[in-house]
Amino acid sequence: MAVILTNEGSVLARKNVRAQDIADRLGVARPTVSTILANGGRSNTRVSQELRERVLQMAEELGYRPNAAAKAIGSGRFGCAGLVLSSTDVNRSNVPGELIFGASDALESQGMHLTIATLNDNQLTDAEFVPKILREWSCDGLLINYHTHIPARMTELIENYQVPSVWLNVKHEHDCVYFDDLQGGKTATQTLIELGHRRIAFSSHHWEGSEAHYSEHDRRDGYLLAMRNAGLKPDVSEPYSSPEPAKKPIDYWVDRLQSADRPTAVIHYSATRMASIIRAAERLGLSIPRDLSLIGFGYRPEYYGQVIDTMIQNDREFGKQAVEALLEKISKDNTKVQPRVLAVQYRPGQSVAPPPKYAR
Repeated sequence: MAVILTNEGSVLARKNVRAQDIADRLGVARPTVSTILANGGRSNTRVSQELRERVLQMAEELGYRPNAAAKAIGSGRFGCAGLVLSSTDVNRSNVPGELIFGASDALESQGMHLTIATLNDNQLTDAEFVPKILREWSCDGLLINYHTHIPARMTELIENYQVPSVWLNVKHEHDCVYFDDLQGGKTATQTLIELGHRRIAFSSHHWEGSEAHYSEHDRRDGYLLAMRNAGLKPDVSEPYSSPEPAKKPIDYWVDRLQSADRPTAVIHYSATRMASIIRAAERLGLSIPRDLSLIGFGYRPEYYGQVIDTMIQNDREFGKQAVEALLEKISKDNTKVQPRVLAVQYRPGQSVAPPPKYAR
């Protein structure tokens, strides 16, 4: 809504400002005004720069706002991408803020915006249920942010309704964006090997009986490849899948770090979940990194003021690449697009050093 004033400055009416209102004020043809507004003031050989500036100034004075519904009818596009999340399990659809910022920035640069839709996974088991974001064409494409336990019906609905979609943080053969965790596992391991470490362990955080994310396998497999290429014996530790159900992770690591063949370095699946290793080392009087080096994946945490060496994922760039993949898919009439794979970068901290002399 906007207030339109008469020439005397009094209030004429409060209503939606149309291109015709601007045309009437300036005494020019409505199609000319519509063309200028549609182009956002960009250069057009059909009208002069002076007229463009007059139209845009009047539009600003009157509070003109484009009618998104009318634009959608005319172009067949909504200028909007939907981000689909699970409302049932937050861990299944965890979304970093930087990812949203990256996606929003990439969309805004194209004159688009982001909307969020949450789905109840229990409803997806109902053969009659169709989510509104699929039932009503209200966006140009979808970013699907389901990492694990993806409902089969959800995949079927997306295929049946032919909405251009890109999967986030899922490793598919096409239409997806994910991090190169295999190379990340190799890089982390090679970093430690080059420092002289030979007894390097990889620690999983996977709970027995739960569905592992692709990164769980790829980070471990990258570690295994680097160890075998160097002729070293792999050491995969899975404290959460211990045959002793009552044993806590910290107790697992106390036993592991005081064994005769204890590791001099540990690569942990998640940098933010290695507190049990640090506390176990502290209990045994081991110093980090003098006696034990640590590298984790994900975010870069601090423990007792000590910054952990981390394999960093650029979530903002991830969001940008996801949008670019979706826009490519939309421009190609929903044909399959190649996966976009982002590198995982090693960021030094204060938790890695050469192995102690007695272990070399």
